[in-house]
Amino acid sequence: MNITGYIWQKYPQDFPQDFSRGIVFPEEVNSVNTRLDKLYESSGEQNGIQYDVIGWYFDVTVRKSFDYSHYPLDLLTVWLRVWQKDFIAGR
Repeated sequence: MNITGYIWQKYPQDFPQDFSRGIVFPEEVNSVNTRLDKLYESSGEQNGIQYDVIGWYFDVTVRKSFDYSHYPLDLLTVWLRVWQKDFIAGR
């Protein structure tokens, strides 16, 4: 199943600089076709804390089964697992 969309990440500005910012789709298939484009990065303040916001656009193919026999009258719920990029590094 191919899924596209947008994801926003919010980091405090005092976050460790060696922490890799980004996302990973652990259930992706054919990862050479996965797109993850950084659309913007901005800064702001909330409750006295300075933070950075990163907006991503993604296009990913994941392992999901879908029964088309009920289409278009069926409703499909998709669970998309998203990990922080450094999750894999064991942080």
